[in-house]
Amino acid sequence: MGRSGAGKSTLHNLRTLVRPARADVAAVEAILDRVGLADRLWAGAGELSGGQQRRVSVAHALYNGRPILVGTSRSRLWTASRARGSSPSWPGATRP
Repeated sequence: MGRSGAGKSTLHNLRTLVRPARADVAAVEAILDRVGLADRLWAGAGELSGGQQRRVSVAHALYNGRPILVGTSRSRLWTASRARGSSPSWPGATRP
């Protein structure tokens, strides 16, 4: 079960929007440190790069105790290899 508001009262959740509890801030800061964003704790989403926003998504999943699947986009590799006229370079890949 996640921590993000689960089992908390509505009053607690509303209070957190205005003034988060020190324990909650410390927990979030520790997780942001794990993804290399501890210095961006109070930054708004618009102040973060696309990569930083993706790391915030990972941190959110970690905070909530959810499983994480990290992958790469092979379609980018496929496009680059087709532009060069070569075969894709991952195992088992074939050209149409």
